[in-house]
Amino acid sequence: MKSNCVVVSVLIGLLNFCNISIADIKPVPDTNFTETENQPRKLTANIELYSGCIVVKDVENIKRCSVPRIVRVINPCKDSCDKYVYIEVCIPQDKCYIELRVGKKVKLVFIDSSIVITSKNGVITVDYND
Repeated sequence: MKSNCVVVSVLIGLLNFCNISIADIKPVPDTNFTETENQPRKLTANIELYSGCIVVKDVENIKRCSVPRIVRVINPCKDSCDKYVYIEVCIPQDKCYIELRVGKKVKLVFIDSSIVITSKNGVITVDYND
């Protein structure tokens, strides 16, 4: 609990330093997707999703009413020219999260769960943790 207080006080200090009040902060709408009823979802940006091997673990931990999100990860294929590839994961709807990147690992941390994405040896692994 103490670490949460430290994070909040650092954020408040940063807002004060930048002369921003909390009332000025507004959520940014997600413009990555356009979706209409009875039509497949299309990307508005010209991003090609990774078509190689993706292993998904603990699918039962995906939250109800999750929404798709595009995440950039390091390309697991050593022979490729592209340094990064893009994959789609399901994140809890209307949840804030922290994105941590360390080497070939990306971790999306939510209040009550997390998603760990690793990229190595030609395989991307997505692990949904409860």
